[in-house]
Amino acid sequence: MYFDRINNKNEIELFVRSLSSPEQSKDFFLNGLTNSSNTVSLAVRKGHEIIGVLHTWHNTFHPHITYMSMIIDPTFNLKSIAVPMLEQLKTEESEMKNRMQISFCSTDPLVNVFKEVGAIEVRRTYMPTIALRKKCINKEWNNDYNAIPLADLTNAFEKGQAIEFIHDTYIRTYQANPPANFSNDVWERLIFAEDTLLDHSYVITSVKDGAIKAFSLLHHIDTQTVEVGWVGADSANSFDLLDYVIVTQWNALVNQGYEKLEGEFDSTSPYAMHVLKSLSPNWEKALVTLQFDLNSLNL
Repeated sequence: MYFDRINNKNEIELFVRSLSSPEQSKDFFLNGLTNSSNTVSLAVRKGHEIIGVLHTWHNTFHPHITYMSMIIDPTFNLKSIAVPMLEQLKTEESEMKNRMQISFCSTDPLVNVFKEVGAIEVRRTYMPTIALRKKCINKEWNNDYNAIPLADLTNAFEKGQAIEFIHDTYIRTYQANPPANFSNDVWERLIFAEDTLLDHSYVITSVKDGAIKAFSLLHHIDTQTVEVGWVGADSANSFDLLDYVIVTQWNALVNQGYEKLEGEFDSTSPYAMHVLKSLSPNWEKALVTLQFDLNSLNL
């Protein structure tokens, strides 16, 4: 068994696709492989055959973490390959100071391998595909609140309030891996992105004082599919407002002929988990995200 710096992404992709590893683990690995800021691609070989690969990369939106993915031929003893790969990475990247983050399908045995050497689980991400078969019964609306589509936020002050509320909610959700300190202009471009369905993405405000209480964003994927984006509320007391908005969005999508609803629902967000539970009864399988300090692992 020996290590090899590898730049042939086609060779790695063929290796990954040939494995019987969980599909979510393979998808996460291949998505990372296409990242333009790839810093390390390290293969372990037995003879000329690849039996495992890891690579690391950086993300400008979340710059405080070095991302990593690893995949190993499951016909081998996983720990006996994973540990030497981590030791080799530690040797080659001795200046690495960031904490590292890696994700696997929840059914992937590598989750337990990493936990055994000291990695800490920080969240689970559920990614169901939900069929939009029929309309839902509308919930009774509380007249103390307004549901305002993003398309109607033409007032600079109102738009600024919405951007700040969504930004602050995101910060609370991702404390284990906070984003960079971007300006409001950057956040505006993210929230009012080209794929955001502005007519069907809402902020909920109080009639009494105009304060934002909740929000729910939708994004266009293709002619059949819409993605649930960021959701949030000021407190658990506003979850019923999220319920109303989700039903309103659902019925609008059915009316427009969409067939599927997708989303990435993180366990670190009580708002996203509330929406997930209301939308889908089947969401056990998840992408497990772990963090670790490479120099502190029990290798």
